[in-house]
Amino acid sequence: MLVKIEDIKTIKGKRLADKYKLEERRVYFESTGHFPRPVLLDSNNYILNGYTSYAVAKEKGFTEIECTYDLSVYGYNGNKRTRTEFNSSYSWELKKMVYAKSGGICAICGQPLSINNFNIDHWKPINQGGTNEPDNLRATHKSCNRLKNDFMAEEFFSSMTTILAYQSGQNEEIAKSIIHTGIKLVISMTVRKIRLFVF
Repeated sequence: MLVKIEDIKTIKGKRLADKYKLEERRVYFESTGHFPRPVLLDSNNYILNGYTSYAVAKEKGFTEIECTYDLSVYGYNGNKRTRTEFNSSYSWELKKMVYAKSGGICAICGQPLSINNFNIDHWKPINQGGTNEPDNLRATHKSCNRLKNDFMAEEFFSSMTTILAYQSGQNEEIAKSIIHTGIKLVISMTVRKIRLFVF
């Protein structure tokens, strides 16, 4: 969601960002036209993560910046903010809901997930118009989520198809492995769809 720059607060004594990070973020913004992820705010609009993006947006005279609110539970130790047992910017309730909706299966690779160790992925990235609404959130492995990054799901799978087609033409063993894995994936996806339909 867009939040007015003037409504965002910084923690006193916290340095926003060093010169190197600021320059790196300026270059990123100039080349892509967006910031890598929304600024993370607490319920009082204090920045928890994304100081560099905020600083660059303020420097460029923006009046608003894309933000998301931290829904997890935090403990405080003096001035130091520490995460509780669920190391995530999402509440445990939301994580359980997304996990249940996925059937415990990664939305990218189709393999089983651990409820204690998975990422919540924005299927349509925030920087491409996606939202934080539950219907845009998917359960994924951390490694799969990193691989997908900011691609749209369709672009990601199209790119992977191109890469796999090229690699399979380079090596017969790779081609056999890809075909075998693809068949297993199609079978497991079909079984899951049948289960959802029947039950």
